[in-house]
Formats: sequence, structure tokens, C-alpha cells
Amino acid sequence: MNLGDTYFFVLYLVSVLQPIAKKDLFGEVAKAAGTSPSESPDLFSASEALRELIKRGLVIEHKGTFSCTVVGNQRAAKLGLRKARDKNRLFFLKNSLRRDYNEDR
Repeated sequence: MNLGDTYFFVLYLVSVLQPIAKKDLFGEVAKAAGTSPSESPDLFSASEALRELIKRGLVIEHKGTFSCTVVGNQRAAKLGLRKARDKNRLFFLKNSLRRDYNEDR
């Protein structure tokens, strides 16, 4: 995966999973991309992408968690990620609620 794709991918993951801790974000980066190690982004390039996204004001860090800024959400929408982000966020929330519900039983 080239560096531009890594920026895109990290922005997408932060927008879906926000607020997310750095450890969890890098865990998602490691398991979510590509079928072979050559296609998946390494953690160094993901870290560089995250630093650049923060520098450009697309992602913000607050108390150890990362979230998209308004500009970051607008940029993701401009890239066509709004529908995919909302759909995947709903799946993420559904699975989280289901897991919480089943733990209480």
C-alpha cells in the first residue's frame, strides 16, 4: 500500500471508530488491510500518516484518543466515504451493543 492510501485508510478508520486509542487504531490498521504483508500498511507508515493528519487539522488527539475534526469529516465526505463510514459505524455499534447485551445475561 502506498503512502497516499495509508493516509486515506487511517482517516477512514479514525472516522469510523472515533474516539479510538492509538493502540486500538494501530491494531485495526494491522488486521484490516490487505491479504498479504506487502499490501498491508506497516505501523511506521500508519504512524507517519496519523502525525500528518493531526498536523493538517483533520484528526485531533484528546486525552489519548483520536477523533476526526469537522474538517476531517468534510474531507472524508468529499472523498466519498460518508455512506461507507456511516454503514460501518452502524455495524460497529451493533456488534458492540450485542456484545454488551450478551455479557449481561
